[in-house]
Amino acid sequence: MSRYKVEELCLALADGANAARFKADKDAFIANYAFTEAEKEAIKKGDVGTLYRMGVVTQAIIFLSRAFAYDNATYVSKLRQAAGLPEIKEQLEILRSR
Repeated sequence: MSRYKVEELCLALADGANAARFKADKDAFIANYAFTEAEKEAIKKGDVGTLYRMGVVTQAIIFLSRAFAYDNATYVSKLRQAAGLPEIKEQLEILRSR
């Protein structure tokens, strides 16, 4: 696994033009990077939980989640689940209200 390269791709998605290219053709965008099949699948599916468990930093993963239009509550919920933490309803309600 190349955690650094996954983070590089995620951070590239902070640029709107890159995010649009990614959304239009995920395979073509991903082809610019040397990833394992597991990494490619997690990225193409927007599986932030798997990427988190692979060690990708959350500060990078958030840009991938935005490319998939996850709201903050969904993003936090997926990360908590990946970390084996229970959901905190109050926290999710606050995130949903923003």
